[in-house]
Amino acid sequence: MSEPISTEQLKQVLDAALMPIFAKLGELNDKVSKLDDKVSKLNDKVNDLTVGVKILSAKQHNSSVSRADRLVKVPLANGAEPAQDYPESILHLLVAGNETLPNGTVNNWNKHKSQALLRQYAEDSGDESNTEDEYSSRSRARRLRLARCLGITQAQLTLTFPGPSRRQGSCGRWRRSPWVVSAASAPHRDLWAYDGSCVSTIQLDSFKIFHRLSFGHRNHRTFVVVVYDPASPSCRAAEYEVERLATGLRHAPSVVVAKLNAADPDTRAFLSGTFPSISLTDQLPAVLLYPEAATGYIRLKGRSPTAEDVLRGINKMYGMALPLRRQLELRDVPGDELVHRVYGGPEGLGRQRRKEQFRRLLEEVAEAREQAAVAAVAATDGVAAEGGVGVAGVPPPAAAAREAAVVAAPTTALPGSYWSREKATVWGVVAGLSLLAFSWDMWLAAAWDRWQLERRQRKRARGVQFGREQDLLDLGTMLVDRLEGGPDVAFAASGRGEQGQGQGQGEQGVQTPGQQGEQGVKQTGQQGTGGGIGSASGSGGGGGGGGGISTGSGAGPAAR
Repeated sequence: MSEPISTEQLKQVLDAALMPIFAKLGELNDKVSKLDDKVSKLNDKVNDLTVGVKILSAKQHNSSVSRADRLVKVPLANGAEPAQDYPESILHLLVAGNETLPNGTVNNWNKHKSQALLRQYAEDSGDESNTEDEYSSRSRARRLRLARCLGITQAQLTLTFPGPSRRQGSCGRWRRSPWVVSAASAPHRDLWAYDGSCVSTIQLDSFKIFHRLSFGHRNHRTFVVVVYDPASPSCRAAEYEVERLATGLRHAPSVVVAKLNAADPDTRAFLSGTFPSISLTDQLPAVLLYPEAATGYIRLKGRSPTAEDVLRGINKMYGMALPLRRQLELRDVPGDELVHRVYGGPEGLGRQRRKEQFRRLLEEVAEAREQAAVAAVAATDGVAAEGGVGVAGVPPPAAAAREAAVVAAPTTALPGSYWSREKATVWGVVAGLSLLAFSWDMWLAAAWDRWQLERRQRKRARGVQFGREQDLLDLGTMLVDRLEGGPDVAFAASGRGEQGQGQGQGEQGVQTPGQQGEQGVKQTGQQGTGGGIGSASGSGGGGGGGGGISTGSGAGPAAR
């Protein structure tokens, strides 16, 4: 009889049987814990990406809203919404900008919203006694929190902003902007720096980035950049017309009129390297037009452009880049108000006009003097020409001037011609490629094939074997050249010379057309041991020679 199994023995047996299972379960538990850690890390990354997408979406929304739409709050870094509540009018007023958007473009500030934002940031502290309404801000810290809530940084606030001036605050008080340049520190009054100017200011760093990006991307707006020098009389004379242009285009949000002060040494150095034609003071003001939906820029001609001239240039570029866009026009241009803004009243306008007339009079006098001097020199040259030859056999200056004019005549006609360096390069490359293709079709392709065939023949002479298809192609090429009387005598002679030295299994022969008769070609392409190609006709077989593709006449005995 069998002995009964005790409980301890049963436990030992079960433990021994379940031990491998427990070990595997432990390993699986470790793997599951590791996978859990990885999943948690991936979850954290996904959450971070989700927060980043929300932030970019909020900034994208804030960059594309109109003046009547409200902004959304930009989430914090942890994904939470800002807890502060701000008046609805401020959310309508502010806009985030100067950040790289998801589509790769740069979000620029809306001009009027940035003006209002700068007015809010101009004061260090607000009046704490006033009641908190939708227009007031209690302190600078509160305004900074508002900027952070909307994703705005201090660097963005100081990147571009309109000309500084005294502005009237929301509570009826006049506020002094901290960026106002005092008259004592500046030798000349800055242009477009008065109250209510519609011409914005662009800093050199911003202009560098904007100018470089305009050549790689299409301009998303039309930018009119006026390069000026406050000390230049011609720039001061153009101040009124540029202000008329900026005021008349206030209704067009796609047009921005900005100024760039060229009096700064860094700015002048950049302009001299990038725009050599406007690096000198006598070439200012320079109006640079960056048209919308186009790359690069164009410079408007003339040193005294009017608002209508610049507007015609903008509309002309619209006609080429955006033919369906309506033509712009100047609207609501207050003449008397602009006169007061720019010149301080009719008296200032009269003084400026008299200065401009006097400057033009001086230019006309200088031009008249130059013409009189040229006429005197011409008269002297005429008298010398009547006497024959000049001093010491040197031709008179008039003759030299005429020769110089004749030589310079073709040069003056070049700028108006069709050809330029870029076009000449393009057409030269096209002509060269066409000539190369024609030469290849006529001569080079055949020469290349013959050189390749000769190269393969030399390899066959050394014992190199090629495929059957290549051998048949080469044999056919040589037969066609031989029948057509082509210049393949060297190949045939080489084949006959190598035929007697090969270790083939037979001889080869190709019957002439008279010997073939009705029999035709019965065997083709029997290859010998020497690496050659044999061809036999009639009743004989063909064997390859020591190398090469040889052709012979007559019929040889078949090799066994």
